[in-house]
Amino acid sequence: MTVVVPAHNAERTIASTLCSLGNPERIIVINDRSIDDTLGEIKRCDATVEVIDSARPGPGAARNQGAERVQTPYLAFCDADDQWIPGRLESDLEALNHRDDIEILLGSTRYESADERLLDDHVFRDDRHSQIIAHFGAATIRTAAFHRVGPIREDRANFEDLEWFMRARDLGVRLVTHDRIVQRYVMHASSTSHLNPAQPKDLLEVLAESVRRREITGIQPMSLQESVDRDIR
Repeated sequence: MTVVVPAHNAERTIASTLCSLGNPERIIVINDRSIDDTLGEIKRCDATVEVIDSARPGPGAARNQGAERVQTPYLAFCDADDQWIPGRLESDLEALNHRDDIEILLGSTRYESADERLLDDHVFRDDRHSQIIAHFGAATIRTAAFHRVGPIREDRANFEDLEWFMRARDLGVRLVTHDRIVQRYVMHASSTSHLNPAQPKDLLEVLAESVRRREITGIQPMSLQESVDRDIR
């Protein structure tokens, strides 16, 4: 597996993020115009990391740039201020190696914040502040499936994750969800989602694009609920 980590001014978190990934075959950090000591913190980390300067600004562009270099069968992403849950790498690989029909394996995300007020607008499934959401950091993807769906939309400031996952669904890509928490999504006052919150019109645009796409292809994709596989742990 290759893990792609987009990083912008992540000196405070990048080391803990990289250490949380375990031992994938390859880690690619896309340095997105950092002006702090992100690079220095990476060098001080024990993990073996390939660092590439971003060709275009933004996390979507950084993820695409990293994905273009992936040669392993599986691909995953992790934001530079989030962390994987211990054992996630091994569990995901075991599931994918035993289930050839799974193209995207999507786990649960646990939201965390030092400021509880940042969590007020979110709806969670339990008291662990967890939820299954269409988020790249919670997914392990077959590399061939990622390229079949195509690159992440770099022109979207919000819902670029959801847009890509809906595109995958509309193309008939097999997505399986499970309840195991696979990542810690850390929210803070300088988070992109906090500084540039999504607007209803952004979501409506993504949904409308999906409807038009299905009208053209005629594919009747499974709903997310129908895709849930309780045997994946």
